[in-house]
Amino acid sequence: MQIIGDKALVYSEAVFIESNCSWFCDYDSSTIYKSTPEGLTEVVVEINNQIKNTRPYGAIVKYEDQLIISPLSAEKFFCVDIETKEVKTICLSGEYINKKLKSCSLFLLDELLFVVFINSPMVAVYNLRTHLCEYYTVPDSILKIIDYGLPYFCLYSKMDNNEIIIPLYSGKGVIIFNLFTRKFTHIEMKIDSSSISSAVKLDDERFVLTNRFENSVYINNGESTNKIILGNSIGYRNIWVDNGEIFLLREKYRDVFRLDIEEEKVIVCNAKCNLHNKNSPIISIAVDSDKIIEMAKNSLLHNDIEIEGNNTYLNMFIRCI
Repeated sequence: MQIIGDKALVYSEAVFIESNCSWFCDYDSSTIYKSTPEGLTEVVVEINNQIKNTRPYGAIVKYEDQLIISPLSAEKFFCVDIETKEVKTICLSGEYINKKLKSCSLFLLDELLFVVFINSPMVAVYNLRTHLCEYYTVPDSILKIIDYGLPYFCLYSKMDNNEIIIPLYSGKGVIIFNLFTRKFTHIEMKIDSSSISSAVKLDDERFVLTNRFENSVYINNGESTNKIILGNSIGYRNIWVDNGEIFLLREKYRDVFRLDIEEEKVIVCNAKCNLHNKNSPIISIAVDSDKIIEMAKNSLLHNDIEIEGNNTYLNMFIRCI
């Protein structure tokens, strides 16, 4: 991370937001943080200071006094005790499966953790009290339709009331997973591209889907799908709704846009992506330098502080946007 002047920029795409604080995973290291709306940010734990991959973790949720974290470039699911800082591996079903399955989508319903995997057409339901895990695989009748076999099954899914919306990377529509019946329902859509990365449900019929590598979104109303071209962006990898407004996260970059469906355009609005956006899947905030320095002194990476002129660098601590 580079600190210039009295501010530092902090970024994460694995965020769990509560009313009084947020918990998030660093994009470029294995450090987990807690931050308050007042700007106080502290290290919770460093899971493994040997990890140097970009974005080790895909998602984070909080259950009682525990943080549950899913792997992206890392290899295992983890459980962090907030009070004791103890880190445990969650073995969903044998050690081998934790090295294979990745996820950016974790959802809680009471003591049940629902996991939608990036690279496998199934949903895991893990009981955080009993530690028992059940797997629900997409039926063969649906798999034949969705052309599963591409690099990904689903990048980002969303919870909507008692359902999980699973946009299919293949572009073959969405799958709805009911949290109570544990049944899959396929909604077929006519989309002329794969690389579909995320989706939101606007109402009983309309869905908005993003294309990861094309500057477009798809609006489906149950009968037809309308493709909207949005400027010259490389594409959008995530979408969410907050206070009735639709936001898009651009692929490869950390820019956020507001989508105006009626005008068929996007508006840059990075200022809206802060700790107060309860539905935002990212955190992009400015932190006072003195608070960051104090964080580093108390972290396992305190020996990576370097001073060069008027700038302070915290290597491997948290990168500048």
